[in-house]
Amino acid sequence: MLFNLPPKKSLLKVKGEVKRIIIIDDNNFTMGIAFINLDIQTDLAIGTFLMP
Repeated sequence: MLFNLPPKKSLLKVKGEVKRIIIIDDNNFTMGIAFINLDIQTDLAIGTFLMP
């Protein structure tokens, strides 16, 4: 999986396991993903972004 985290828009490449898929309508869905084998820098970047 590849994605950007704001505000730097640096590209992160991660492995993950899809835990759930929720269909919202015909064109939209959400996914719950558990990240696998993150390196320290990626873990910190994602953790900082997801902090409440």
